Amino acid sequence: MTGAPDRAAEDDLADLLVRVVGRVIRRIRPTADDLSAGHFSVLATLERQGPQRVGDLARTERMAAPSMTRVVGALDERGLVARVRSDADARSVLVSITEPGRTLLATAQEQRAATVRDLLGTLADDDVAALRGAAGALSRLADAASDRDGAH
Repeated sequence: MTGAPDRAAEDDLADLLVRVVGRVIRRIRPTADDLSAGHFSVLATLERQGPQRVGDLARTERMAAPSMTRVVGALDERGLVARVRSDADARSVLVSITEPGRTLLATAQEQRAATVRDLLGTLADDDVAALRGAAGALSRLADAASDRDGAH
């Protein structure tokens, strides 16, 4: 923020954003069989960043390596990801998203977008305009969080 920070106002805004964003995210989570939001997050990361080692994927997703191994296993069983040997290091296995994974991810993202469009339709024009104006700042906030964590 620029200028002298108003700590109480920043704290209030942070608390409000955590509550509101969390509520919206819970309402728009994709649903597909028994896949969790974490499964979809892994697919989105692989789509965005390309093939990764399980350990790197675990760090990006802020998950313990054994948990990521289970998530990757569940996605692999469904044919949504594939494990391949790294060309650079034959000892290393990379996880990549498959075409069925891309298709499922695209469908889930469209379902989420449709839900948000429906929700926007319930708001007054002024509220929609305010959200449109805030979208850029929220995007920069997400970028700052990714940069801080070393994720993309």
